[in-house]
Amino acid sequence: MRFFYLSLAMFAFLLTSIGAASNPKLPPLNIYVAGSFSGMMPFLADGTLNAATIFAEKTNKSGGMVGRKVMIIPQDDAGDLSKAEAFARTAINDPNHLLTIGHPFSSIAKPIAAYYRDNHKLLFTTYATSPSLKAIKGTYFSLTFDDDYQGKVLANIAATKLSAKNVRILRCLSDTYSDSLARSFEANLRKLRVDVRLETIDYLGDKIDSEALYKSSWKNGVPDLIFLPDLQTRAADILAYFLSKNPISTTFLGGDGWGSEEKTWQKFFLAHQFKSIPKLFFTHHFSAKIPALDSSPVIKFLRKRSHGDPLDGPIILSYEGLEILKTAISSTGRADANSISAYLRGRTFPVSAGSMTFESDGSTTRDSVLLQVGNKGIIYSGSIKGAKVPHAE
Repeated sequence: MRFFYLSLAMFAFLLTSIGAASNPKLPPLNIYVAGSFSGMMPFLADGTLNAATIFAEKTNKSGGMVGRKVMIIPQDDAGDLSKAEAFARTAINDPNHLLTIGHPFSSIAKPIAAYYRDNHKLLFTTYATSPSLKAIKGTYFSLTFDDDYQGKVLANIAATKLSAKNVRILRCLSDTYSDSLARSFEANLRKLRVDVRLETIDYLGDKIDSEALYKSSWKNGVPDLIFLPDLQTRAADILAYFLSKNPISTTFLGGDGWGSEEKTWQKFFLAHQFKSIPKLFFTHHFSAKIPALDSSPVIKFLRKRSHGDPLDGPIILSYEGLEILKTAISSTGRADANSISAYLRGRTFPVSAGSMTFESDGSTTRDSVLLQVGNKGIIYSGSIKGAKVPHAE
């Protein structure tokens, strides 16, 4: 890619080229991008940094915000909580702090979010999905829905659109995201009176005992649907093994992952060239297949800036969050955390897949899309309206 994967070394150079028509006597508004640039899943931090860079360039060229230009400051915590806490103290003590965005891992996001709230500083997290985060509230906001909400959405897709009666859930106990989403999916399926069984994935690193998992998944009959809570390489390896054994009529369903599942699964099927392609569905925050995206100014702008490279989740979520921040500042005329938070809470904003609401209880309700993978590519199967998800209480 020519633009979207910037190194931190190149980042400092890029900032010098960002012009601004704001008042040069006023200090910049500082946006900190916090994440694991040198640790686990660095593409999450890279995506947020690149989105912030694009946002700063565009905003500064149009005069900044409240007469001040925007400065982007990356913080590489390498996925280490102690480093994240030290960086948080630096950001919070900055009198020109506007926002910290990032912290995609719930284990780090939870203590850090509480720290920002207690110090009345603004924090947006990108991919932290632990349901416990919504209780923090205050000046903390999540740009995505949590596992409880997504489990409800997926359970309704399984029971209504896919008419599943007998479901297997493949979860990984050592992966908190996979386990949490699997449990929510199971609980909501049971409310909808669907027969469901949990199967545990045991793996060391990326090595999975696919044969044992294959046997356990079918030992009590052929399921209507197999749920893959985390559409990453592990899920692709499992499905590849299953397909190598027998043609499969079972439907597969997966939840939101971390990057671009469209690219992941396209490569997967191109690499394996299976004769029999199962029905595979997954949800995502956005999709290049959404018809409405062709007319979306945000997506058009990002596509132009990416020089034709595919857009993925971290870039989309982060950029949308920054545009929402700008709307709040423009509407209130203020750039302090308390004023911005008061404006955001309880409001609905347009996003690439529809709309997103920062609910008053601290949760995030977000429209998403349902996609299907076929031997001819990704098929857009419809929108999922977040505010209208039916569920059994």
